[in-house]
Amino acid sequence: MVSKTVISSLVIVSLLGLAEIQAQELNPGPPDRAYLFDEGRGTEAAPTGDGVIGSVGALMHWRPGAFGYEGDFCVSNIPNPLGASLGHVTLDEDYVIPGSGTISLWIELNPAVDGDALWGGHRGEVILSAFPGADEMKVNRAGFFNMPTGEQATFSAHMGGSTWYTPSNYIGGTPRRNYPVAGGNNSPYRGWHHLAYVYTEDPVGGLSNWLYWDGELMQMPRFGGTVPPAADWEKTWLNPLTYNGIAIGGDVSSNRWGHVTDWGGSIDEFAFYQRALSPGEVLWLAGNSIRDLTKAPRDSFGLRVRRDEAGLLEVSWNSKAGELYNLRSETRLSTESLTWAIFEGSGNLTATPPRNTLTFPYPADPERFFAVEGFPKPPVWVVVIEDDFDDRTDLAPWTEVSPDGNSWELGVPTAVLGPLSAFSPPNAVGTVLAGNYIASDTVGTFIVSSLRSPAMDLSGIVSGTISYQRYVDMEDPQFDFATVNLLDAADDSLIEVLETDVGNGSFDWEGVSHDIPTAAIGKTVYFEIVFSADYVDSFQTGLVIDDFKVEGFEP
Repeated sequence: MVSKTVISSLVIVSLLGLAEIQAQELNPGPPDRAYLFDEGRGTEAAPTGDGVIGSVGALMHWRPGAFGYEGDFCVSNIPNPLGASLGHVTLDEDYVIPGSGTISLWIELNPAVDGDALWGGHRGEVILSAFPGADEMKVNRAGFFNMPTGEQATFSAHMGGSTWYTPSNYIGGTPRRNYPVAGGNNSPYRGWHHLAYVYTEDPVGGLSNWLYWDGELMQMPRFGGTVPPAADWEKTWLNPLTYNGIAIGGDVSSNRWGHVTDWGGSIDEFAFYQRALSPGEVLWLAGNSIRDLTKAPRDSFGLRVRRDEAGLLEVSWNSKAGELYNLRSETRLSTESLTWAIFEGSGNLTATPPRNTLTFPYPADPERFFAVEGFPKPPVWVVVIEDDFDDRTDLAPWTEVSPDGNSWELGVPTAVLGPLSAFSPPNAVGTVLAGNYIASDTVGTFIVSSLRSPAMDLSGIVSGTISYQRYVDMEDPQFDFATVNLLDAADDSLIEVLETDVGNGSFDWEGVSHDIPTAAIGKTVYFEIVFSADYVDSFQTGLVIDDFKVEGFEP
């Protein structure tokens, strides 16, 4: 149904009626609930349709989403490296499986991971987990090497207990280019892809569930007698089946691998349908955003157009803080309204709650359509502090404490076993730039020295990262080690240990990134590295850093 109001010679159409105007044959319609992740900031994700507010893990980032339009964001574990602590989105609610359903989402593998994409031996990355225990539902990227064909497995899913097996451990694929190659170049596997999991209480051809990759049904396993018989691939769960929690992008059930099973990449447009979608509907989802399917009721903008007392065209709509608006217009309905031209320069309009009101010269067109497009104000990425340690001759405004030796120095690295140069020449900061760090004179004791940043005001951001380049030339951390801390500048109290047991040798510059803890946001803080050397001489350089940066999103 399209909402139209005729005022004189104008026809006014709300953008929110668009999905019905542009309905396609295989369009699945609005999901029962969805998480678009277009907030772009904060620790919560709001649902469309039924559902609870999602809790976004502290280790997750907000970044541009799968479709690239203005205001499109997603949740991501980028740039956390493979094997590092990751995060997920938690939905603290009961979720009832009514017997049939579809899960649709867009995923992107962490582009920081090169070459061999999978982790091996029972360490698959979990995209969805509904728990607890044996009755869990799980969609994951299986991580098994050493398959009979020598290839790697890809995605799998299961639900309702160990007696019901889904087509898991898929090998190969259609088309084959979509899947990882063992030990090879997996770049075709990168980028955004659509994944759909369909399950039904009425098995079709002996199967009760299907996995789709970019709209194509994934292949069955090629294991011969090493997999459960086909009869076991049918459902055996009680109807309905209720789960007491959902993790998007992670496994929070009784899995002994911990954070290793979190998804190492990005997730966007996560949606549930409480029915089994057809292959054609899945194909539609694999090529389209569900953004227009999940709009609020068509009158939520309260779009109003009138000819005012002065004969001018007045356009007004409901608005709220933190939103931006585009007023679009066209003289016909033959094109998608998101492609309509911005009317009279009225784009990226700041909200003036409770309503925005604009006036224009009255159009001469015999018929004209208007649409209001609302979207979250994109967060602004700002740099809090950036220091390459160049263009000065002393360490200030950084400070160091080294009562017993191994002082932190500013200058050009010249140690034989250290870096050949600063990461960005000429200067870097290190424990001993021209030689080796020293050992303690007393058995069982350590020489401890620390490097501390200037005070950093984090009151202007809502989330962010601390990053720097690091060169490590140390003994194993069971002997000599470094710890990275974040301190409250008000009283020097510890906010969080960002990293511990730094040691051994990188033998090259390596990028390091830490998420700013939620507890630090709004405070003035110090970044600190504490270096500890035991009583055995190591004849090594120690620790050198360069190109320090703190940045984040403004509210």
